[in-house]
Amino acid sequence: GRRRRRRRTRRAAASAMASFAPLITALAVVAFGAALRAGAYVTDADGRALCRVIFATTLPAVMARTFATARMDGTNRAVVVASAAYGATCVASSLLLWRARPRRGARARALGDGDGDGGGDGASRDALLAGAAVGLNLGNFAYPLVDAAFGAAGLTMVVVFDAVNQFYLLVVAHAIYTYASAASAASAVTTSSSSSLSLTFRALRASVKRSFAKQARNPCLLACVGTVLYRVFYGSQGFPPALDAFLALLASANKPLALLAIGILFQPRLEREDARDMVRALARRYAYSMACASGTLFALGSALGSVGCAVVVMAMMSPVPLLTVTYAMEFSLNVPLGATLVNYANIASAALVISLAHANLGVSSCTRSSARSISKVLIKSSD
Repeated sequence: GRRRRRRRTRRAAASAMASFAPLITALAVVAFGAALRAGAYVTDADGRALCRVIFATTLPAVMARTFATARMDGTNRAVVVASAAYGATCVASSLLLWRARPRRGARARALGDGDGDGGGDGASRDALLAGAAVGLNLGNFAYPLVDAAFGAAGLTMVVVFDAVNQFYLLVVAHAIYTYASAASAASAVTTSSSSSLSLTFRALRASVKRSFAKQARNPCLLACVGTVLYRVFYGSQGFPPALDAFLALLASANKPLALLAIGILFQPRLEREDARDMVRALARRYAYSMACASGTLFALGSALGSVGCAVVVMAMMSPVPLLTVTYAMEFSLNVPLGATLVNYANIASAALVISLAHANLGVSSCTRSSARSISKVLIKSSD
């Protein structure tokens, strides 16, 4: 009896290691990228350049090639609903955060905080936090991990999820940054509510025109729109062989490059003055992520299936988008705080995913019982 139990234990351990092997390999590549940065073989500028290459070439290729043949069956339609629901939750959180700005300013003034007037660094911080609440970094996080854990089936689902996420990230988040930065600039130069409102709308109109012209050329958005148009005219049989081979070559480089970029850009440094805002922002973000994930599994669990549940949870646990830093530079906001949010969100997301995986919640071989376990853990975490 004891030998039999030992054999069963060894077999279970070997099965668990085999299940976690793709995820362990992916994390090893991340650690290798961090070691390259620590050893001064590459720099932060190299990591940012690598991200620009990823978002301009390999990630659009993955999205286009996968979405061209994706079957919009019941599972993928449920993924679309889940992504739209998560995006709406993010927007609601962003708007609530922005509306609470005057109350935070009053509390800061009562405590003697120099930024409590809502201007200067305080206004920059508020605008950044409002915009950073929307969107997910799927390209550098969920794509390589889902691909490693679930293969083509999971990758198709995360691409469908990301198609909706791209709209929220490139259009809705950019509009929030535009409005928040314009409103902050107006409040900093005038105290009159009527002139402030007029200035805000003038700046908003000018910024929206420029932003829409710029966002219309985004490679990921172009990949999504172009593939949808191709499917309308030519069906879902995929691209011609020559084009498909070209995109396949680019797409094959996405996973290792994305994992290396995460490691290279990992900077665990934290400025003391940004610590409080960073902790609050991430706690708020993962709280509504947990709540939305648990609600999604409760409402759509049967339609998503076991693998779909795991993919959606991994997507919703993804970190703050890298575009947070880009938007911070574009709108002259608090760039150090944006970089801090991105760095520590990667740590928090990795810790959440590893915790769920360690609890045997379906990283590589999801079952219906494990999907129910995910829901129970998320419901408890969001309470």
